[in-house]
Amino acid sequence: MGASSAFDCLQAILALGNALHSEGYQSSQLKTSRANINGSNWDRAQNVMNIEAIKIAYAESVPLDWNCRALAEGLACYRKGEFFQAHEHWEAVWLTLAEPEKSFLQALIQVTAAFHHLAAGNSAGTASLLRRALRRLGRCPSHFGGIAVTPLCAEISEWLRMIESGARSVPAAHPQIHPTEPPPIENT
Repeated sequence: MGASSAFDCLQAILALGNALHSEGYQSSQLKTSRANINGSNWDRAQNVMNIEAIKIAYAESVPLDWNCRALAEGLACYRKGEFFQAHEHWEAVWLTLAEPEKSFLQALIQVTAAFHHLAAGNSAGTASLLRRALRRLGRCPSHFGGIAVTPLCAEISEWLRMIESGARSVPAAHPQIHPTEPPPIENT
């Protein structure tokens, strides 16, 4: 298979994965045993799971570029506590993305919106948005889209615990978003 054929094949696989995802197929729905699925249905389920794995590997190996344009501007705003502005920058990028990067960036946008709500005194809205962000980020590997996801989730979880408990003190800083190099993809 030539280089352009391989690229076309990968594009077709990613397009199929996005189409299945948009129709409501989730990889978690397809994790089942062969005893429950026979013949071509098993093959189809395996193919969809493989497509999801390819999409995740692709997103890990092609990070979002946090060093230029709207992502960098949004990150700078987020770090300064300008949550509404960060949201606006990232939403412009979010509108152009496909899955799984779209859901990932949506989680980060939900974090910015949560802290905007907190600044306005809306702790219930903050907690709701942080829970939704954690659900989305929980689907990601430890590094995704050029961001260290695991420490971010830990910090968001700490904020959520403090807000839900009604604690008067909260962590000194909002959860930090750390751009990082993606881990190398091992060839098997």
